[in-house]
Amino acid sequence: MKIMRLSEGDRCVDFSSTGHALEWYYRVKASGLVAVILDGASAGVEFDVERALSAGLGVMLFQGYYPPAWRAIESAEERARALVDLARALQFPAADEGPTLWLDLEDTGPVDAGDIFRWCTLWSQVVRDAGYSAGLYVGAGQPLSSDQLWNIVPISHYWRSASQVPDVAVRGYQVIQEAVNQVIDGVWVDYDRVTVDRLGGVPVALA
Repeated sequence: MKIMRLSEGDRCVDFSSTGHALEWYYRVKASGLVAVILDGASAGVEFDVERALSAGLGVMLFQGYYPPAWRAIESAEERARALVDLARALQFPAADEGPTLWLDLEDTGPVDAGDIFRWCTLWSQVVRDAGYSAGLYVGAGQPLSSDQLWNIVPISHYWRSASQVPDVAVRGYQVIQEAVNQVIDGVWVDYDRVTVDRLGGVPVALA
């Protein structure tokens, strides 16, 4: 396994479903997409990672939507370790700038911004300490400001959702979600575009 740094204008898709045939991933690749971002919490994701790689696509993992987790700070470390363990099992190489593992930050409910800031900091530190790049998907219903997002020190990659969300101070975004609830051969996906952020950063995938 090796890592690939994505480039300006590269197009990706993200989705949570699993169980898609190798032929489907070949069609994704043939459509001009370069990578997929798969939900590490979805059952059977290991097989989809293998098929996506076999089709020549880059792969990143995100930790999907689970609102109850925000209410307990200890959940941050538990969930980060679960994603790290999956990445290791899938032979994601640990390095100074290893593949990006993403946290889906959205719909945090009544939990205040200070607690969410600490939660994201703890989660991303576990990911960084394991040798992976920590990334944050900034979705709807999260309380952090532009400056607070930037000040989550272990985070070096930001992914802007299709929702109305704040910019990330200083750095900006590396992935822009451009279209949601689209269909590729019967599979619902969201389309994303890679852009170099203001500090020259780009996401890193497994290849």
